[in-house]
Amino acid sequence: MGSKKTTKMTAVLLAVLTAFAMTVITACGTSDFVVTDSNEKSMMIQADRGDKGDFFMAGTLEVAEGEQVTVDANLEKGSVEIGLVNAGKNDDIDEVPDEDAKAQESAELTELDSYTFNVGPGNYLVKATIIEKATGAIMINVQQE
Repeated sequence: MGSKKTTKMTAVLLAVLTAFAMTVITACGTSDFVVTDSNEKSMMIQADRGDKGDFFMAGTLEVAEGEQVTVDANLEKGSVEIGLVNAGKNDDIDEVPDEDAKAQESAELTELDSYTFNVGPGNYLVKATIIEKATGAIMINVQQE
């Protein structure tokens, strides 16, 4: 009788360990959507199986008179919306506006799309939102018109 109880406990323990291992494996394979490089004139956003609806506000881009913002996508799959939110006089990138902040201009990018924002001089926060599960990179650069 002791061996049946031991076998049953072993089976339960094995089931618990299997469930734990699956959780760890799943956690290691979660989505990622981050800014990997940023300064006042450029930014790179990296998505690795980014989930639909994931979003963030990232860094401040400084746009001077005669400059424009170009966005180049290099996505293996999915689509990402990039919006520019006027930061106004707020130069502090640690003060992030509401998630409901309206973008002055936005564009949805897929695969190898490119888009140019012609906005006036000022500081702009980048709002990136995954529209369709995405993997790849998006480069954002401020450059002369």
